[in-house]
Amino acid sequence: MRHIWKSVVLLLALLIDSTLGSHIGILDISPSFLLVTVIAMAMAGELAEAGIYGLAAGVLWDILWGRTFGFHALLYMYVALGARAFLELVYKNTPVITAGITFVASLLCELVLCFFSFTIWGRGNFLYNLFRIIIPTAAYTAIVQMLLYYPITRLSRPKEERGTRR
Repeated sequence: MRHIWKSVVLLLALLIDSTLGSHIGILDISPSFLLVTVIAMAMAGELAEAGIYGLAAGVLWDILWGRTFGFHALLYMYVALGARAFLELVYKNTPVITAGITFVASLLCELVLCFFSFTIWGRGNFLYNLFRIIIPTAAYTAIVQMLLYYPITRLSRPKEERGTRR
């Protein structure tokens, strides 16, 4: 039953990204609710589970908006696995640590996307994108992560662990 709820939350995050994401943006910068959801699920679950949900979220993104199928799937899977692996090194999982991990993950995702967009398709100015889009998007996504951390991780944990915090 928990996996069904997690799948519904992933679909809801994708729906929010596609419909409300542009309306809650500040200066045309909106957070990635799908990335927030994937990282929060990775923090609450096991390593293999994090990879599966990251892959599923990336596949959903690729189906709707991807130019090449599988690029976002691999990117989100690696982000979820990296976030979960980094959490193994950290003593305590708190919203601030998760927001820091989200900032770095969002920064890396946007840098990879901008790099491939800039070098392969020859569009855009890298420094302009870095300071006007990539860093503000990563910061905004980290702030949203801090707000949505507890509801998503509480839903993602198994029933026997819901009363305790990691």
